[in-house]
Amino acid sequence: MSLKNIKLDLPTYRATVPSSQKEVSIIPFKVKDEKLLLIASESKNEQQLIDSMKKVIDNNVVGEDVNNLYSYDIEYLFLRIRAISIGETSNIQLKCKECETANDVVIDLTTVNVINLDSFNNKIKLTDTLMFQMDPPNLDKYVGVGNDIESLTRFLATNVSKVFHGDEIYDVGPSDIDDVINIMNELTAEQFQGIQTYVDTLPKLSHDVNFVCTHCGTDNSQNIQGLSNFLA
Repeated sequence: MSLKNIKLDLPTYRATVPSSQKEVSIIPFKVKDEKLLLIASESKNEQQLIDSMKKVIDNNVVGEDVNNLYSYDIEYLFLRIRAISIGETSNIQLKCKECETANDVVIDLTTVNVINLDSFNNKIKLTDTLMFQMDPPNLDKYVGVGNDIESLTRFLATNVSKVFHGDEIYDVGPSDIDDVINIMNELTAEQFQGIQTYVDTLPKLSHDVNFVCTHCGTDNSQNIQGLSNFLA
């Protein structure tokens, strides 16, 4: 018998993909996954970090293609796999709202959920004759997104899948992004608020945390969002 034929039995758990509510199987991180994530983290390269996270999801989720998943699906599944691999809790630090002292807070990762699944609005009416249909972003679209208006506008434009203008419907592809950006730049501040609604209602990881400051005794209630904020 060859050593190549040895297969390890791994524990299997169930999880639900937030966007589709499809049930999938998940298995714990393996050593090769830990190495992949460590190398990506040390590289400080945003694209490599995202590629590594997607590869880990691909390695440890059975029943779904990672390319079909939105960014919040990947973050949620990654957190679930982390919980069954390393432990269901994560120790993070949060600053007190009163004295700004950093407090050690324990988060139960199994209680972290994706919000806005029911309230997400992907059809944005900008004028009486203009409407955008927008998809939730996949993880790759966050690469290179900064806080400047040009970067944010391009990020938003890449998520427009259709443009409705009067009786016309336009499918938006990669070659149309600059045209969508030009349309956005012509909107008034009030009209642009419609797109802000899209941003505000995007599904995302979210959890309410309550703690008492160890320094001043103030009761704190904070909402934390985004995968990185749940991991130490």
